[in-house]
Amino acid sequence: MEWSWKLQRDEALTNRVFWLGKGGHRDETSAHVEWLFAELGMGGRLPRNSVLTHHTDRALVSYAGPNPKTRRTAAIKVYLTLNGCDERLFADAIRPLHPDLPEQMPPGAVRPLICYAAYDDGEVASRAYFLYNAAEFDNPAVVDYFGVLAGPEAVRIARLHPSSGFAFKRDTTDMLGLSLRPTAIDSTDHEALWSSPALTPLLYAAGRNPLLREYLHRVSWVTVPLTAEALLFPCVMEEMNVYARL
Repeated sequence: MEWSWKLQRDEALTNRVFWLGKGGHRDETSAHVEWLFAELGMGGRLPRNSVLTHHTDRALVSYAGPNPKTRRTAAIKVYLTLNGCDERLFADAIRPLHPDLPEQMPPGAVRPLICYAAYDDGEVASRAYFLYNAAEFDNPAVVDYFGVLAGPEAVRIARLHPSSGFAFKRDTTDMLGLSLRPTAIDSTDHEALWSSPALTPLLYAAGRNPLLREYLHRVSWVTVPLTAEALLFPCVMEEMNVYARL
């Protein structure tokens, strides 16, 4: 499980949690996801092509409580991790999730996630995530693709981290995800742990939030909006999400 903080300037929302499913159990995962989508009234949203059914590596489920600042109701979000990508999978299951995605699938060794968010007020929104290890940014095709889609500054910052992700969301702000300890807690230290530009607002927030300060050594990811202002990483961010392992 991971705990998530949504930091909005000097406010912190802590009513958010992630359950990370175990990978490598596709048949079980598919059955559980079918049940969950039905329970949430989203049965018609789940892509039905056989490629997706057999491609799903793991499911992540999150709960995000109500957000008084944005007046968003609580939501349950279901993320499906795909084991790679091909043209058919991209066209059938990923590109329809967001209108700004190009016809061409992302290049390189991408790890895509598709997400559906079911809100308390009945709204259902879709999202597409593209995750890369740092070495993939040595590929000019990856740099060019996301330089257009997310901006060159986002790509420059992404490559400074062990892994990173670009999130395109119908229901809220597009985000850049930056990993600090992305998978195993005992993974080898990476220079991002002392040089990431996200450390400035992260440490500032921890100074004001004792509970976040207690979990700093367990922070796995930080996500920030794909805007010029956010990518300057001021001490006080308009929005920043912090994920820490429990």
